[in-house]
Amino acid sequence: MGWDPFSLWEFQEEDISKFEDEEAVLLAWDMGTGKSPAAMERDRRIRMRFDLGGKTLLIAPLSTHDKWAEWFRDNTPLTVAVINPKKRTELLSVPAHVYIIHWEVLRLLPSLRDTHWQHIIADECHKAKNHKTSQTKNLKKLRSDFRTGLSGTPATNKPQDFWSVLNWIKPKLFTSRNRFLDEYVEKTEEMVQRGGQLIS
Repeated sequence: MGWDPFSLWEFQEEDISKFEDEEAVLLAWDMGTGKSPAAMERDRRIRMRFDLGGKTLLIAPLSTHDKWAEWFRDNTPLTVAVINPKKRTELLSVPAHVYIIHWEVLRLLPSLRDTHWQHIIADECHKAKNHKTSQTKNLKKLRSDFRTGLSGTPATNKPQDFWSVLNWIKPKLFTSRNRFLDEYVEKTEEMVQRGGQLIS
């Protein structure tokens, strides 16, 4: 199995090539700058180097599933299984290279943990910003060789929300949330008056 590389802009090629050996990357480019084709090219390179038949799990908003499936089917020789929200448990019984699910399924389908994924692509990965939700906890329990996060807004209105995404991308580097807050989040006078507590 083989296919032509995706045509990338210069900055996309530079980033994808620079981090080609990284197990996990976060593509936090602005909206409309080609995060999706870049993620697909990263998936292609992973397959070409390691396992052409490996399984990729793509977690994406439900409204984007048809578009993602179309991109993979039109531009790669990979087979794609898109989850049927009414038949979740049948998803993994369908032989495929790429499995597309929506974020809410992470808490509804614990059997996803039974598969060792070659690559997990998390589109709109800021949806994992709340480290307390079962959705985020289940994402972090999934086993994979490679991870790619996509988001134009990885940290929205609170910098402390960024930790959970980074913890999924680089769990060994961003192990402690408290250490992250101490090192990277500046406390305001109001927070100091509350005893230095951040609202989680």
